[in-house]
Amino acid sequence: MDNKKISLAVAGAMLISLFLPFAKFGPVGISLFDALTTDGAQSAELIGITVLVVAFAVLTFMQKHLFARICSGVILLACLYGAYKMADAQSAMGQFGADVNMFSILGIGAYLLLLSSVAGVIFSKPSS
Repeated sequence: MDNKKISLAVAGAMLISLFLPFAKFGPVGISLFDALTTDGAQSAELIGITVLVVAFAVLTFMQKHLFARICSGVILLACLYGAYKMADAQSAMGQFGADVNMFSILGIGAYLLLLSSVAGVIFSKPSS
């Protein structure tokens, strides 16, 4: 399989991750798309991630490999920053005796976005 097919599959996985449950609270889950369409729940980070995912898909289709790799790298950095902030919040709650695993809140959409952004950085390059 060449890099073009893999990067197109990664772009598709990123787009699908927008519609899968990103956070779950028991049986209830919310996707990034649901959060965008909810009144008052939009944030600059949420809109930015969504724009970067769509830009990655478009740039991959147009074979603009450098800019697609940059978009995927920024998405990866945002995911890692979010994981860092969750771990920081978990350790802060641990100081008060609360034993809560913050990463149990993440849904399949969050994990798919993280893995596809890593694959986007790796495979978003021209075929040699």
